[in-house]
Formats: sequence, structure tokens, C-alpha cells
Amino acid sequence: MRESSKTDVIVIGAGPAGSATALEVAKAGYDVMLIEKDAFPGQNNVCGGGISEAAVEHLDLTSEVIEKEISRSIYHFPWGTFAQNISFVSVLRNVFDRFLADRAVKGGARLLTSTVAYRLSRSDDDIRVRLRNRSTGLEFQAIGKLAVLACGAGSLTTGSFGNIGFTKKPNNTYMAAIYEIEWKDNPLSSFEFIFDPRISPWGYGWVFPKRNHVNVGVGCLMSMMKKNIRFYLDSLVDKHPAVSRKLRDRPKIGFAADIIPCAHARRLVGDRLLAVGDAAGMVDPIWGAGIHFALTAGSLAGQVAVEALGEKEFDERSLVRFDKEWRKSKDYRGLRRSYLVSRVFLAYSRLDKYAYLRLMGRLMKGASELPYYE
Repeated sequence: MRESSKTDVIVIGAGPAGSATALEVAKAGYDVMLIEKDAFPGQNNVCGGGISEAAVEHLDLTSEVIEKEISRSIYHFPWGTFAQNISFVSVLRNVFDRFLADRAVKGGARLLTSTVAYRLSRSDDDIRVRLRNRSTGLEFQAIGKLAVLACGAGSLTTGSFGNIGFTKKPNNTYMAAIYEIEWKDNPLSSFEFIFDPRISPWGYGWVFPKRNHVNVGVGCLMSMMKKNIRFYLDSLVDKHPAVSRKLRDRPKIGFAADIIPCAHARRLVGDRLLAVGDAAGMVDPIWGAGIHFALTAGSLAGQVAVEALGEKEFDERSLVRFDKEWRKSKDYRGLRRSYLVSRVFLAYSRLDKYAYLRLMGRLMKGASELPYYE
């Protein structure tokens, strides 16, 4: 017989969106269960790990979370190399995500790690999530008044429960992969972005320095891929002149791959259910950035959950306020504009194979040209 655990809100996924949601619910005095499939939040995240200085101040990040201060971005195109001044820091996602989850726990949330959510069912009285502990194999269920899908775009839960959340299609999904490459006390202090159709036919590569290693990654729209993602990643590390001269022969200490959404979900809410963050397609479709949107939308989802708990109303008509408020936000409008621009250039790519490079070149207009970066 499965054991059962009752709570007010079940949040599936302890990334930035899930932890932000859980924190809002916990601060209001309600019981919230935060479910994480990995041994700790951020363990297998595929992300460069760049955070703006404004976000650092807003989140009150400690020095233990910050890896490096980054003051410049370098953009490598086939026709030249350009730079912009920025105010960012680099972080390790397995440290940053744990910081956010720990903050939610200190606020009163219950965190369950190494726990997979594999089935949801609803009734007039509650929502039930079937769970399995990956370490022990123990199966049990969480019973709540409301559940929040914050489990990322690759989860089987998203897009398959009442058509809520992101649904993967080749033309709206990036495949991304990263290497963590060891380089103790490296002198790098810039984010680097590589735009080259041999590295990614529709996407880019990146090099993000940390204290003692470098995060190197590639993302490519699935419908434009002619090789598997690891081929593109190896080409970046081993063959691209701006990257290989620095990183060739340095030890690779980690590899991960995952999908990244580049289209907003049509439906964010259902009876007793919300979707947020990557699970809702809240990612910039041009750059693939989603941390900021995950945090802001997660906080909004938590506030709506608190209102629903107070009113004891959990049907779609009551929860739709989350969808309405989010779509009125500056963040959503920015995502929508980026999506429309990316679709125009994607259509144009049928006539011009360099359409993506032209799009990114237009976005970089105004950056200062530099000599080749060493």
C-alpha cells in the first residue's frame, strides 16, 4: 500500500521557478511540498549560469554562490569579433539552485529530493501526485489542494496533463549540451558567444568562466540540426579557433544535455494546476535564457496559489488570474516580441541559410568591434 502525505501545495521541480513558488506559499503560512527528482537542486542542469548584478542584489546572493564577476561579453561571428560591457556574475547552477531551494526551506517549505513525480490525478476535493524515491524505490503519493508544474520542459508531466504546459516540437525546442572543463584559477573574465553554422545551424555556442572550471555549451533548434548535439559541442571545443586554443586538452569533468523551450505554452492553468518556468515555455526564444522569467513567474504563481488557498477556490476559472496577470507583464511582452522576431527570421531561413546570423548581427548592432580575442 502506498503511503500518503497531505499538504496544501505540491510544487514539482526545485529549480528557480519551483523554489520561488514554494517560498511565496511558505511565507504565507501554508504547507508546501517541493519535489526534486535529483539528489539536490541543479545537479544536472544544462545552463551557462549567468546572473545580472541587479538579480544578485534582489536575491541577496552570498559570496559563496558567486563564482566570478563578469564585466564583458564577447561575440564571435564569422565576419568579426565584437564586445559589450555588462554587469553580470557567473554561478554554478548546482550551487545557485540549492541556495534558492534552501531559502524556500528556511521559509517553511518541505523539500523532497531524489523523488520523481510520475502521475497526477484530480478530483473535486484534491489533486494527487504519485511519487517514487529514486534511491529507495519507495512509492507514495502527495495529496494537495493545488499542484504547480515547475519541472522543466523535458518532463513527461508537462504538456501531457490536460494540455497544460510546454509541448515539445522540433520547431519550438532547442537541444542543448554542456561540458564542464577543469581550469583551476583560470584568468577568464568575459562571457563568450560563438555564432557559426558549423557549431550550431540555428543557435550558438558559449564559454562561461567559473573559478576553477569553464562551462562550455551549444544550443541548436532541433528542426535545424544535421548532427547530434554532442558533435556540435565537440566541434566547438576542438575546432573553433576562439575556443579550442584555450580549452583543447583540458580535462572534461562533466557532461549534460537537455531540451530548452523556445515557445510559450498556450495553456498555463487548469483545475488545481499551474505551469511555470521552463515547464510553461517561459524562455527567451532567441537567447534561451530563462532564469529571470522563472523567478518572476514563480513568485506570481505562489501569490496566486496563496489567494486560491485563502478563497478555497481551485478551479480553472479561479486560477486563470495567474495567466492573465502574467500575460500583462513586461516579461511576457518581451518574450512575445522575441518569439515573433525569431519566427520571421526562421521563415526567412528557407531563402537564406545565414538568416540566424543576420538576426544575431542585428541584435549586436552597436557593440564595439574588438581585435580577435585571445
